Amino acid sequence: MKESTIGSWETHLIERAALGDTDAFEELAERHRPALRSLAMRMLRNTDDVNDVIQETLVKAFEAHHLSALKSLDKIEGAIDPSDRSSL
Repeated sequence: MKESTIGSWETHLIERAALGDTDAFEELAERHRPALRSLAMRMLRNTDDVNDVIQETLVKAFEAHHLSALKSLDKIEGAIDPSDRSSL
């Protein structure tokens, strides 16, 4: 796949997920979970905390319908706030 096709498909998934399509959201989550895990592990260095933070981040993103604003992996990774352990 060309880069523009990948970007276009991801944009399509984001738009569908923003409309409440749980399958599209799950596909986005699975695509970005490895990068989220890597970033969170570097920040937290604890597997249990990493799993909790990733899950909470994805739940918040879905519930808040912020997916349309998350146009790139950098913005999705930026949604992780390792200092916010209130939900852990």
